[in-house]
Amino acid sequence: MKYKRVVQLVNQILAQYTKATVRQIYYRLISPPYQYMLNTRSMYSSFDIKAGEGKGTGRY
Repeated sequence: MKYKRVVQLVNQILAQYTKATVRQIYYRLISPPYQYMLNTRSMYSSFDIKAGEGKGTGRY
């Protein structure tokens, strides 16, 4: 998973919501039109960890 690209996509998704959970964002990333990553447990776990780190830094 390329971190910079994920941040760009997450920012696009968040622009469409006033509030979103990590799970909502993840499901948007695995579904059309994004289909950026596979829907696997390990991918979700990695995304969840990175999302927590990104949120803490204010990147999104």
